[in-house]
Amino acid sequence: MPSGQGVMAFDYGTRRIGVAIGNSISRVGHPLKTISHANAQMRFQEIEDLLKEWQPDQLVVGLPVHPDGTEHEMTQKAKRFGNQLHGRFHLPVQWVDERYTSAVLEGDAKMQDNLDSHSAALILEQFFAELAAKQNKSIGQMMNAELLYTKLLEKLRQRAQSGPFELVGLAMGGAWIAERLAGDLGLAHYGVINVAFHRDDYAEKGMTALRTASTMSTHLPFEVNGATVILIDDVLLTGRTVRAALNELFDFGRPAAVELMVLADRGKRELPISTDFSGEEILLPDRQILVLEKDDAGKFSFQLEERTA
Repeated sequence: MPSGQGVMAFDYGTRRIGVAIGNSISRVGHPLKTISHANAQMRFQEIEDLLKEWQPDQLVVGLPVHPDGTEHEMTQKAKRFGNQLHGRFHLPVQWVDERYTSAVLEGDAKMQDNLDSHSAALILEQFFAELAAKQNKSIGQMMNAELLYTKLLEKLRQRAQSGPFELVGLAMGGAWIAERLAGDLGLAHYGVINVAFHRDDYAEKGMTALRTASTMSTHLPFEVNGATVILIDDVLLTGRTVRAALNELFDFGRPAAVELMVLADRGKRELPISTDFSGEEILLPDRQILVLEKDDAGKFSFQLEERTA
């Protein structure tokens, strides 16, 4: 079985049960076999043997319904079969609308001998497609930068009841957020930290780091010594940028406390750094970069970019 979550699917019938296996990474269904034992106990024994061999994490059962989506006698039998699988083998079971899977295959003469297992493979691929759609919708909702900003603003309003603080944003995205928070809260000022010269990859960045530093330089319009600083960044991943920001901050004095606020927390740390306030935890593949953008009206949005190296 390839890496990723293994999923086994069943096309249930009173005479035959098609079985297929797939994986959450490839999202392809592979026909395994058709179980045709008349005896129910022998059917479940064969299923148990397959489960031991393939060790899936999730089971999927095709749910037969009328063309208009209403249930019929076989719908209830398929549900009962899925419940039996869960009760016997203690694995999570999902049901997938299968009303068109057999129809897709019945016209192919080469599929007749293995129609049920191939139907199970289609059911499995339908499951993967629906799961991907749900995940994309969820990611889209989580990546609503304006919504996440609203969450941070409300958290900062609550935090203001606990005592004074100074806002400091990391250039560039964190500084954009700090500026807007300061405006929405009616604060007199906010600070900016540029980490270009404290980055551990400064030698690799070269002129890029210099251009960044000249675009938005460090500016702290308050006494750092003894202050409570809320450090703000747009996206937190490894923690290396935050470490660089702390180094820059301590060049100006010794604060009493530093709290960390981020719009999006990607979770995968290389350093022991955690947030005090975050808009959302967003888990993405390592190859993808989450970039904050600001339009002419000052509204935020996230863009996904592919890592080139």
